[in-house]
Amino acid sequence: MKTLDGPHLEGDGPVMERLRKLIAESCLVDPAKVVSNARLLAYGVDSVRILELIVRIEEEFQIQLDPEQLFAMATVGQLARYLGKLDSAKHGAGYRTDAAFNDPRQSAGAPFPRE
Repeated sequence: MKTLDGPHLEGDGPVMERLRKLIAESCLVDPAKVVSNARLLAYGVDSVRILELIVRIEEEFQIQLDPEQLFAMATVGQLARYLGKLDSAKHGAGYRTDAAFNDPRQSAGAPFPRE
């Protein structure tokens, strides 16, 4: 198998470390070789391993994950960010995706500024 060396990009952090360990265990690779910008397929993830990985992710993060969601993530880093959002929401961080919440011009309790 081709080894993947590369920088650990955005998405590195506690969630990425947990995911890195799960991928390494499922795919029998060195955790240091699991990098944010790599595709899961680069680690030999096939239909059997994807099911094993889903079970491990669900157990580790206490979430339910649809296999299609896993395949929709282009890179390991994207999957880590997605899991981080789910993990934050599960722990009451109140992650929201609506535009008003994510607009930096709006603060809690303040009216939307006129432009």
